Amino acid sequence: KEYDTYDLSPLRDLPLVILNIAALDPEKPISLKSLEPIGNIESLAILTLEHCQVTSVKDLAGLTGLSKLSIKDGNDIKIEDLSTLSNLTKIGEVTEEIEKSKEWRFGPYLQTPDKPLLGLFISNGNSLEEIEELKAAILKNKKSSGQDDSVNGFTTGSTKQGESDIRYFKQSSSHKSDQKYGALITVTLEAFDKTGKPVWNYSWKDLKPTELDVASEAVAYDGKVYIAVKGTLYCLDGRSGKMLWENSNDVGGGTVIYPYRGRIYITSYYGNILTCLDKDSGAKIWAIDDKDLYWGYTIFANNDEVIVGYGDMAEGCFISAHYQDGRILDQWRNGVVKDQSIRWDWAWASSVLDGNKAKYGAEKILDKDLQTAWSEGAEGYGINEWIQIERDGSTDLSEIIISNGIQQSPQIFDNNGSLKRFRLDFSSGQYIYYEVKEDKAASKYIRIIFDRPISTNFIRLTILDVFEGSKYEDTCITDIVAYNKG
Repeated sequence: KEYDTYDLSPLRDLPLVILNIAALDPEKPISLKSLEPIGNIESLAILTLEHCQVTSVKDLAGLTGLSKLSIKDGNDIKIEDLSTLSNLTKIGEVTEEIEKSKEWRFGPYLQTPDKPLLGLFISNGNSLEEIEELKAAILKNKKSSGQDDSVNGFTTGSTKQGESDIRYFKQSSSHKSDQKYGALITVTLEAFDKTGKPVWNYSWKDLKPTELDVASEAVAYDGKVYIAVKGTLYCLDGRSGKMLWENSNDVGGGTVIYPYRGRIYITSYYGNILTCLDKDSGAKIWAIDDKDLYWGYTIFANNDEVIVGYGDMAEGCFISAHYQDGRILDQWRNGVVKDQSIRWDWAWASSVLDGNKAKYGAEKILDKDLQTAWSEGAEGYGINEWIQIERDGSTDLSEIIISNGIQQSPQIFDNNGSLKRFRLDFSSGQYIYYEVKEDKAASKYIRIIFDRPISTNFIRLTILDVFEGSKYEDTCITDIVAYNKG
């Protein structure tokens, strides 16, 4: 046969997520000089080689982020070193859900009306025995690396927990009517394993309402969870939910918690402008109790400085103190609250609403604008559609906030679909499943707190279930924002 020869070198530095290399005419396959230029693209999740002259895939062994590899070359071409792909454990990752939906295949790939989303598909001169050996090697490597257990030849997202498995936390509040106080509030912390299975929960019940929020935002750090409720700071063990300590002496109302360099720093609307506590015991290390410094509302850090915003936010008053001993380093006005969120460089998606890329494109999920959103473009509500945000170089993230649905107005939010259940994947190979337990109206903001920092250069969100729209069959996400606290 005659082959057109192509050089993949121009693709070497591109942040590709999906790569499809195919000859339009099966009678004129493409001859690829080498696969080496694409062999180290960390972001590559789906690779298809169709009617390509490929006899060696050893250069693909580094694509450990692949969730789908499809090689359809024709029976005249045989890959000599198929075993080099045995470390691509992510292509063996399948949940019971995906397996039941028949959207997953594990070689050899046969033509069917179903188009699988994940797995290994090889249709060429390699024997079924060779493909089965590769399948077995991938699953063996997956199990030995501690990713998932294997059941009947498939990995199913086992709920068995090891100490290394990631967990995440969810904070919620509920109200019940009360004749005397109007309402009583219950604050709940819940822990989940990576499959979304509840592990433990802890509640502070029937709290009387106050001028400020009855609870701070919970923060996870070094395997522990910290939350201030009604003027007391609590520390819980992230694995068991056991209460480790509480401190009622150094905490005021409207508390903000900030872990940094092995300590816990707090500021309060009522109370000391800045207090430093031991993370393991809750004991006070130092505090700034200047009565002229009040109404603390934010904390962030810059090298050796811990910086607090205080007073009337419009005046932009800030004070900085040394993180070790609390000595005041600087004080100024007309400052601006630092954006502590992680910067992302670009966004990709499996689909975008037809004809509306400018309005609903993937990049809208990064603009922090409630008037814009990403909308998938698949048929129906886009189950199994995904969006991925990326950056140059890895970063540690400890918290993710998702602005769910499209939030231009309450009516538009109700008209369109929004997330109910989804999966998050990270470049480290870690993942979680998350399900919204509340109704659609209460799901506008989803805050996920991780029990430890996750090192990653991307976040991929895959839609698994949705709250349906009252008017349109589409699913939208306004923003994804991530933080590294501590």
